[in-house]
Amino acid sequence: MSKIEDEIRGIAKKLLEEGKVKYFTGYAKGPDSFRARPIIIDDPKDVDKLIWSPCCVNNLGVYLVDEMKKKPKRGEEPDTRPVGIVTKACDARGITVLHQENILPKERVYVIGIPCRGMADPEKLEKHARKKGLGHDAIYNMDIKEEKMMFTGEAEGVKVAFPREEVLLDKCKECVHHNPREYDIVIGKRIENPHVDKYATIRELEDMSLEEREKFWEMIFERCIRCNACKEVCPMCYCEECTVEKAKPMRWCSKSADKSNNEFFHLIRAMHLVGRCIDCGECERVCPMAIPLRKLYRKMAKEAEKLYSYEAGLNPEEDPVFATFRVDDDDEFE
Repeated sequence: MSKIEDEIRGIAKKLLEEGKVKYFTGYAKGPDSFRARPIIIDDPKDVDKLIWSPCCVNNLGVYLVDEMKKKPKRGEEPDTRPVGIVTKACDARGITVLHQENILPKERVYVIGIPCRGMADPEKLEKHARKKGLGHDAIYNMDIKEEKMMFTGEAEGVKVAFPREEVLLDKCKECVHHNPREYDIVIGKRIENPHVDKYATIRELEDMSLEEREKFWEMIFERCIRCNACKEVCPMCYCEECTVEKAKPMRWCSKSADKSNNEFFHLIRAMHLVGRCIDCGECERVCPMAIPLRKLYRKMAKEAEKLYSYEAGLNPEEDPVFATFRVDDDDEFE
């Protein structure tokens, strides 16, 4: 057990025993060694199920949105105690956006922030392990840890090294905000933010001509099956009814999967995430058709930063980029 894991369990247990939180949301061991899964605990006896490892990929902020949507049963008083949650830096930025947009009151969440150097991609880990010739049992019973410039796994008495750059999540390679900005308590040492190209994902796209980009996105969006996984996993998509699916006063686009509807759906969603997307990468991770959605959202984030010097979720006291108005704004669109 790592020191961070031990501290998470200790804090969660104390909060639950003292009744200071309604329940605690964290990570538990997943179906295999390379995947953690979200877990919600309301009994102090279950805190030993909580883990912390390089495999804690999921953004747990989406469960806070679900909590805010819950309504008490008829005749019951609502339980307004805060919800405990463990967050990486990108997840914490999402919580800040929810605060800014008055979706999540600050007193309704207790945040344990953890500085993060980056998480490992489960698929890359498994691919690397199979290249090493490891068998099924070894792969599914490893204990993945972080050690200096690599991740390690140990099974059947054999220790395996996974070079960080080879198995790191793509979004983590571009991350420049490794420390949570908003939290009630922080575990672990502060990490010096690296000097990397945070918009590396879109450089190739920007070098394309307009015609080439149009063909690229046509080809990409044609793969979409409109399963809505990207929308469901996103903490920023909290509308009870999606604007593009409303039947009245007009239906913007059909739910059916075809070229025109797919393009319309993704472009409108991208516009709704301008100045709000915190680049947790969940949309791209869960997409069954491997649509590179981060390319689209990172381009929008870059434009918001260039035009308004704004990055989502960094300052809880700052108004959202599209919730402000100044009489001296440039009218460049005229």
